[in-house]
Amino acid sequence: MSIKYFIYCRKSTDSEDRQIASLPAQRNVLTEYTKKANLEIADIYEESKSAFTPGRPKFNKIIERIENGEGNGVISWDASRIARNTKDGGNFIYLMDIEKIIELRTPSKIYFNTPEDKFALNIEFTVAKKSSDDLSKNVKRGNKHKFLVKKEWLGPAKPGYINYTDPITAEKRTISDKKRGTAPL
Repeated sequence: MSIKYFIYCRKSTDSEDRQIASLPAQRNVLTEYTKKANLEIADIYEESKSAFTPGRPKFNKIIERIENGEGNGVISWDASRIARNTKDGGNFIYLMDIEKIIELRTPSKIYFNTPEDKFALNIEFTVAKKSSDDLSKNVKRGNKHKFLVKKEWLGPAKPGYINYTDPITAEKRTISDKKRGTAPL
């Protein structure tokens, strides 16, 4: 059976992916990989969006096109580029189960439509989900510490506080809004 691939490059806008290659770097590596392996490409998609929650427009377009029979394989930088949430990961593996997706390729591994590879892929998605969950928890804890201890806050201040920039030192901090009073934390 011939396989027609979608190349999917994803870079999160979150700090989760600081170590992941940029979109142009992913595209270059993956297109070179497809040329060397002589693979047929249906299309290339690039997206700057976290996979922590479902709803990536370009990823969803790939899935729609696969369901319509326009392609049956995916190439990505890493399995974590495909899913960091249970809905997308489960749907991807389901599409393998019903043979709409024949394989997922990365530069370092090919996940075939076999029980062993789908199991391994599910573990990859689960590890990516756990990593995202841990990161989210740690960021929230860090932001709370910054606010409660350092009186710093990213973005607009919480009700009862104001963002303040010292006119002499240019130091930014969050202070109580004496006019409106401090809201309980």
